[in-house]
Amino acid sequence: MTVVPPPPDQYTLDINFRGICTHFHNNVLPAIPHRVVLPQTTALRTGLVTGPSPITNQSNNPADWLFYVLLPHFQYLSMNVPGPPLTIDGVMDKGLLFTPARMVIANAFVTEISYPQPVTEEPPNLTPLVSSFWQVPSVRDFVPHYSYSTDVVMGGRTSAYFDLFGGVITAFLNGQEIIVNAQVITNGPPMLRVTPLATTDQPVPEAVIPLTNDPPALHTVLTVGNSGVSCIDERFDFLLHYLTSETGLPRALTQPLPGMINTLDPVEPDVKKILKTLEELIKSKFRPNIEDIDLQASCSDSRYP
Repeated sequence: MTVVPPPPDQYTLDINFRGICTHFHNNVLPAIPHRVVLPQTTALRTGLVTGPSPITNQSNNPADWLFYVLLPHFQYLSMNVPGPPLTIDGVMDKGLLFTPARMVIANAFVTEISYPQPVTEEPPNLTPLVSSFWQVPSVRDFVPHYSYSTDVVMGGRTSAYFDLFGGVITAFLNGQEIIVNAQVITNGPPMLRVTPLATTDQPVPEAVIPLTNDPPALHTVLTVGNSGVSCIDERFDFLLHYLTSETGLPRALTQPLPGMINTLDPVEPDVKKILKTLEELIKSKFRPNIEDIDLQASCSDSRYP
């Protein structure tokens, strides 16, 4: 992506959303033009899912449905420039988010959201490059009756919100993973406002932290991610987007999810690997070392509608 150098008093911040980040856009939520929801994904989940071929052979027979295991995913923030760790007492430790929170860029300069159309100048017979937010898969592509949970999407029953009130929203491929990018112009070095989503009997301290301590760095990159610590079966992680749904994880799909390749090939869960991963998480007191592993299509962002 080509970045146009901003005026001396303005800075450019690229925010890359990676993994299970569900985007609610075009003012679908009252007073919030673009909200990114990172659902609560730190639990181990198992289940069955069915659908037409090539998902299953006999969609009405539970014996032929697909069994899945979804390992815990964790929310994190990271920067591309040297600086102090992104730490807020009781909320975030070295970029790893422990307390549900709402985040916004405190000093965004532009107060309009734009969604450029896809690039259409690719050679014929080639798969178009992902360049537009409109090429991000919609949760309704696979579950047409999807409706969001107001408790999750608006009521704070989630891991994190990232609200955008200005910027240019696009998307790009990283391996097979689709990442949404928001380019935000800020008035001075970018500042992140973090407000914990506390219950009524808890204090709600708000913190504003700098995203760079290097004033000459006019362009910085913030990654906001939801990443698994291990990939047991890369076909099913996209299901975690449906934790934002009113009805939860779906039982039936209308077409294969991103990354659902060769779904009819039986895959036995690696029980030893699952137990080993959970053992390591418990020993770390759920403080995992998040690695850059989200390269598969099933860990792509999604959008609604």
